[in-house]
Formats: sequence, C-alpha cells, structure tokens
Amino acid sequence: MDFSVIVSANGYSRTVPVHIKIEGEPILNHGDGDLRRLSRLRWLNSTIGLDDEPAKPYTPVRREGNTIFCLGRSVELSENGLPAGIYSYFDESIHIGEKATPILRAPVEFSVSDERGKVSFSGFESRTVCEKSGAYELETTGKSGGLNIKINNRLEYDGHMETFVTLSAQKDTEITDISLNLSLTPECSRYMMGMGREGGISPESWDYRWNESRANNFVWIGGVNGGLNLKLKHTGEVWEIYNYQKTGLPDSWANNGKGGCRIEFGENGADLRAYSGSRAIKAGESVVFRYSLQITPLREIDS
Repeated sequence: MDFSVIVSANGYSRTVPVHIKIEGEPILNHGDGDLRRLSRLRWLNSTIGLDDEPAKPYTPVRREGNTIFCLGRSVELSENGLPAGIYSYFDESIHIGEKATPILRAPVEFSVSDERGKVSFSGFESRTVCEKSGAYELETTGKSGGLNIKINNRLEYDGHMETFVTLSAQKDTEITDISLNLSLTPECSRYMMGMGREGGISPESWDYRWNESRANNFVWIGGVNGGLNLKLKHTGEVWEIYNYQKTGLPDSWANNGKGGCRIEFGENGADLRAYSGSRAIKAGESVVFRYSLQITPLREIDS
C-alpha cells in the first residue's frame, strides 16, 4: 500500500511518501475475539436487523395455516390472534431436533373484567399485515358490547414476539381489571429470573410491583430447552436500563400504582398474571397495552 502525507509547520510543507507492507495471516473474525483491540466498535454502525430479512444463522419465518415457524420454535395462533401454543424443538443439548416441547399448557389470555365478570369478545376478524422472510404480523379485531379489541401480534425470525392490544370504548365503561395471563408447563417452569429476583430455581411464588426507581419490568421463566421472556412495555419506544424517573411508568400496565405481576409455581407449572387493576374508559377513548415474549433458546450453541 502506497500513499503520501503532507506535513506542514511554520509556513513550510513537505510531502512524505509512505509504503506499508502487510504480512502474515489475516486476523480471525477481524480481531473481534480479542477485546483489547476494540474492533467490535464497528458493530455500532451495523445495519443488520433493520429490515425484515433474517440474519445468519436464523432461517426464514414461514406460515403453515395458523402456525408460524422460526428457527427451532413454532407458535400456534388462536382465533383472537394470541398464541394458543408455543413449542420448542431444541433438546437439552441445545440442538434442534424433531421432538416438539410445549412451553405453554394453556393459551395466552388477555383478560378484561367488569362488575359483571369477565368480558367475552367475539366476531374476530384477522388480516395479515406483514408476511416476509424475517417477520410475520397478524392484526385481529373483536367486539363485546361497548368494548372493541384490536390485537397486533408480530413474530420475528429470532423468536421475538411483539404484541399491542388496543381496547376502545364505544360507551363509558368501568373496568375492574385487565390482565395478561400465561401458563407454562412444568418442564418449562424450572427456573426464573427477573422482576427483582436473581436467577435460579423457581420459588413457590413471586410478586412484582411497579417502581420508577427500577427498570426491571421483565421476567424469564423456563427450562434448558424451552422458556419465555416477558417484558411489559411502554406504548412508545423507551430504552431506559436503570430506572423510569425521566419517562415515568407505562400508564396502561402501572395504572397509578394499581398494576403489578403475580407468579405462582406448582406441580402443574407456572401461572403468571400481569394485572393493571380498575380503571374507567370513557366513550371514544382507547388504552394500549404493549408487551413482548422472547421464546428461548434462540439458536443452537456453536460447537
């Protein structure tokens, strides 16, 4: 490699020719394996993952009927657009095989209750919003008296599932509680980490309450070859990692101190209930609940 450098000082300049000869074998992986080189800083400018195309080693997302497949996992969608079943095809060596391990023992439930009891939605209609190799998104709408529900559910190639649930009131409505309910199989309930608890064997129960001083509104429950990481989110993009003192808590989930999460573990597995408490929704108003589920494991271990 040949080039020149112009050096200037006190009104004088001089051109210095430079010749660089590179010898030896190229450094493996651009030197990323040696943290002292700081070569990973170039990753900050990476555009990988910004489009709807899968990154290596992930495979394209595909749909077969009501089931969506991504690398080593699948999600069966129910009539309302939420998961009826989630499955892992990883074994305990984190290799993908033919055997499906069920992660859920009951469909995911988004429950709305008023003074008369649980609100039942019907008349569901669905449409595909996005169907690409890197993501599949379904929008489902339903009705129940004075409430309308819209569920946008998006599964990406790495097993990350983003969900927006919008409740719209056609008339003034008094709600006693709105909750997200997850039931996991015993095999996929052995360990727990998050919502203020260190990782380890699952306890008998765990209670979480929102607190602006802690950004710990996520929890992973699972086993070696199957699990779910739930994060309860703000409606907009909030990326705080320590606390929510600048942004405040998500209004939908926290609901002025009424919201929280209760997890119980037993012989039948784990039962998680993320609740928001009572609220009044006036005619014409909407409340949006956003959360994500990351299905684990993500990919095979390099060997």
